[in-house]
Amino acid sequence: MNYAKIKKDSVGNWLGISVSLYCSGCPFHCKGCFQSETWNPKYGEEFTDEVKEEIFKELEKPYYDNLVLLGGEPLAKYNVETMTEVAREFKNRFPDKELILFSGYLFEKVKEYEIMQYIDVMIDGQYVQELYSP
Repeated sequence: MNYAKIKKDSVGNWLGISVSLYCSGCPFHCKGCFQSETWNPKYGEEFTDEVKEEIFKELEKPYYDNLVLLGGEPLAKYNVETMTEVAREFKNRFPDKELILFSGYLFEKVKEYEIMQYIDVMIDGQYVQELYSP
C-alpha cells in the first residue's frame, strides 16, 4: 500500500487532536474531490513497518485523541489488508483512543470486513459535491 501523507496534530478531520493517515488509491473518482491526486494507488510513498511505527510513536503522546484513516479509499481492495493490520495494532496499543474511518463505501457493504471490529466511528458514503457546505 502507498500513502499520500501523514498529518500530525490534525484538528480538521475529527473531534480532538488526531494523527491522520491518507492512503493512496480510490476507485470512486468523485466529482469535486479535493484529493484527486490520491486516486492513483501508486501515488505517494510506500507504507512500511517503519512508517507505521512513526505513526504509533507519535500517538504515544498523551494529547492525541484518535487516529483517522482516510484517503484515497482505505477499504479499496489494494488497501484494506494493510489498513486492517494498522487498525488491529492501533486498538491493541491504544485501547482508549478512537479509530475513525472515512470511506466511500456504505457501511452495509463493508460491515463484515475484519477492520470494522476495530473502528469506533465510520463516516461512509461517497463525496457529493452538490451537497458540500463549508
